[in-house]
Amino acid sequence: MTSSPPITTSGNQGPPTRAPWWRQWLEPAVAAAIITVLVIALVSVGVAGFQSLKGDMRDMEARLSADIIAVETRLSKAIVATETRLTQKIEEVKMDAIATETRLSKDIAAVETRLSKAIAAVETRLSKDIIAVETGLSEDIAAVETRLSEDIAASEARQRQDMKDFKQDLKDFKAEVRADNRALNDKLDRVLESLPATKG
Repeated sequence: MTSSPPITTSGNQGPPTRAPWWRQWLEPAVAAAIITVLVIALVSVGVAGFQSLKGDMRDMEARLSADIIAVETRLSKAIVATETRLTQKIEEVKMDAIATETRLSKDIAAVETRLSKAIAAVETRLSKDIIAVETGLSEDIAAVETRLSEDIAASEARQRQDMKDFKQDLKDFKAEVRADNRALNDKLDRVLESLPATKG
């Protein structure tokens, strides 16, 4: 059997007690209202922050545009000034090159004239020297031919004598070889003769 709660009569009940304030906040209607207010507040703060960020970005973009325009202006002026200086330098270099070319042409013409004169003088001296050298060479060649003829005759005589000596040495060597062969054959004969006696 289950016990039932005690039955109280209305006469014994006192005035109803109110729940604490924190329990009232937990009621669904109150909680939904609070959450809605918080969400709205957060959305408002986010929108305001986003608008502020957009404003900052627009300001930054405007400043960057102004800075870019200023930099482009300075760069354009610098480029124009540099081009002007470079044009002046190029003109100066051209003028220097023309003047240098003129001086070089004159110097080359003068050098060519001096070289032509020097070459003509050298050719004259060379002709004389060549004639003298040819004469001396002819005499030297004749003397060398004479000495060579004498040396060749002497060399042929020595070669003939050397050939005779070589033939004689070859004969002597052959005789020695034959003698050595005979001696070796005699030794081999004696060895072969002594072998049967050793075996017996």
